[in-house]
Amino acid sequence: MFHCSASMTTCDVTLQTRVFIYVNDDTGGMSPILASALTEKPVCSADGRQLGTVRNLTMNTQTGRLESVLVDTDRSAGELRHIPRTPDGELRIAAGAIVGVDDQLVVSLSDAD
Repeated sequence: MFHCSASMTTCDVTLQTRVFIYVNDDTGGMSPILASALTEKPVCSADGRQLGTVRNLTMNTQTGRLESVLVDTDRSAGELRHIPRTPDGELRIAAGAIVGVDDQLVVSLSDAD
């Protein structure tokens, strides 16, 4: 199931969606991962700061590319002011900021916006 925006170019991926995304792996290549496997995964910055938990993903419906990861956080807006937020206060981290996935999603904060 997709929850699409009015523009119909991006959607939020729910747990029922069987979508694979590709993320950077340890060898510098790209590895497929089931998108729903990221939901509820802890998120930390590349320097080890805990940022929150993945709540949802935003994808482009025309290309199938992952656009961003929505992260539920208790970090203040001032602390992470360079990272865009949703109206609900979730961090919107660009897909290009993902540098690794294992037990947690690791993101580069310099590439997050």
